Amino acid sequence: MSTVYALRAQVAELDVIARKALEMAKEAQRTANAKQQIGERGPQGPKGDSVTGPAGKDGRPGADAIQLPAVNGCAGRDGRDGCAGPDSAAVLREARAEIAAMRSDFAALRADFELLSHAFTSSSQKLSDYKEFLRSRVEARRAAIARGN
Repeated sequence: MSTVYALRAQVAELDVIARKALEMAKEAQRTANAKQQIGERGPQGPKGDSVTGPAGKDGRPGADAIQLPAVNGCAGRDGRDGCAGPDSAAVLREARAEIAAMRSDFAALRADFELLSHAFTSSSQKLSDYKEFLRSRVEARRAAIARGN
């Protein structure tokens, strides 16, 4: 019986949510309809102020501008006759050398990890073997005491 009441409560809650959604949709439709209406063109506003200043002056020609603070570089037009960039073969060689160094570092780390892992597992195994040996000795001694030796 309580399930029926729970379902009725859920249906009532859904009804409230649906009514709110319907109201929101109607309001959105009213807003959209109001924005679509185009009225008459209004009067033109007053003329605005413009900021104008004196024209800039030309800089020195390149030959006269040597030793002035500027970006130093080779002369060139759109990269056609500029200075040569880095040699791609050399860059590739350096990148491959770095990759090889990282791989050797990773191999060394893997070897260290495997060594430590083996050390921990073997020490754990040796410890459990020793504990088992001690337990067997204790049991043997208890048996000997129980026999009366």
